[in-house]
Amino acid sequence: MKIDITLPKSWSELSDRQLKQVFRAVSSGLPGFDIRLLLAMRWARIKYIYTTPEGNFFVEIDKRPVILSPEEMHSIASALDWMDAIPEFPVRQAYIRGKAADPMLHDMTFEQYITLDNLFQGFLASNDDRLLDRMHAILYDCRISPAYHMARLFGIRLKEWQRKAVFYWFSSVKTAMARKYSNFLRQGAGKTEVTVSLITKAVDAQLRALTKGDITKESQVRSMPCHRALTELDALAKEAEDFRRAMKKN
Repeated sequence: MKIDITLPKSWSELSDRQLKQVFRAVSSGLPGFDIRLLLAMRWARIKYIYTTPEGNFFVEIDKRPVILSPEEMHSIASALDWMDAIPEFPVRQAYIRGKAADPMLHDMTFEQYITLDNLFQGFLASNDDRLLDRMHAILYDCRISPAYHMARLFGIRLKEWQRKAVFYWFSSVKTAMARKYSNFLRQGAGKTEVTVSLITKAVDAQLRALTKGDITKESQVRSMPCHRALTELDALAKEAEDFRRAMKKN
């Protein structure tokens, strides 16, 4: 019997409901293959009934009885192998205890972006889930005043799948921004151990570059739209690289 099933081919094809199912599955602790197989069966409406004595699988597809070999089951799960990679473009849950910000953070200030990036780098260094909870307080309902966020963030304890959603969203934002602002962000592509001191120095360097050393402009720079600030930093990085190349030729 010919099996005709349709599965998503990329992160961008997932609905908000499917994204939630992915994050719940990833939070389960199951091996990656099992996660892909379970999701593929759910999305293709494949219901497992039993395993035959020969080791095949008796299932129902849209209530039609079908026998699938282990190789066919493996092929079905492999259709979701793209899930092993971080999304190349931002994917996020539209609502987690509040409405989500713009997928690419266009409604964020530079200060908010710096805070998010610091928390994210801190999580990568420490694996402290509470940092993802604090990121959530900025990424969701970002129009609410920062003071309100500070008052409530210590009372928020996200579920594990919600933390995965926050992690995947900001990871995909970082991936997309690394392409868009490649001159500036490629400088952080090394494997140097992340520390609080290193993060602080990096932030200070960004602020100095944008203010040209004028501390009276720091507040203005922090309130800039984050993409405007990153555009300026990317241009400065390109100018510096062009200058270094010109000096090498002389």
